[in-house]
Amino acid sequence: MAMVFGREILRTFRFVIEVGPHTLGIANARWEGTNLILMRAVPKDSSDDLITWFAGAKPAVAFILFGQDGLQARCWRIKYERAVNRGFDFLDAKKDEVACEAVCLVNASAEAV
Repeated sequence: MAMVFGREILRTFRFVIEVGPHTLGIANARWEGTNLILMRAVPKDSSDDLITWFAGAKPAVAFILFGQDGLQARCWRIKYERAVNRGFDFLDAKKDEVACEAVCLVNASAEAV
């Protein structure tokens, strides 16, 4: 059964994505129809590319919510057809040091595990 994470859950908890053996902190997540948009803050000069993590992990990743106590609260398995790079937005135009990188998981679904 597919599960939708509500707005109240996304505001209350912090969350990470497990891609293979790696854990990535996610700053924001939102649904756009059947697509899941994931964003994270990265240094401007970072050589780490978010899209490569998802391209290698297809067709599924773990989406984990942690409560304020730091313990795992909920977990979903996210399935998707493909990952599309949504690019960067700079968070501080004056300093141009930190960017928000976004990836779109196309035709995604979430199943509680």
